[in-house]
Amino acid sequence: MHNFEKEKTEKIVEELEYDKYTHDYPITTKDVEGLLGICIPKELPKEIYTFIRLYRMEAKPSRPSVGCVPVLSP
Repeated sequence: MHNFEKEKTEKIVEELEYDKYTHDYPITTKDVEGLLGICIPKELPKEIYTFIRLYRMEAKPSRPSVGCVPVLSP
């Protein structure tokens, strides 16, 4: 675990809170290295791939998970 100065910590928190990183824009290793200024491993541990396989998602869902039911106004 790294100890950062308060100013650096606040910059990291601000960057992560800004809505830049979403499921459409994941945090990359390059982003993390830029934020933290440290080198991080580029490979995921084998256990992560085992975990991901347990929760595999279909490419095309067989049915919608959310439906829209139009309601007519009186």
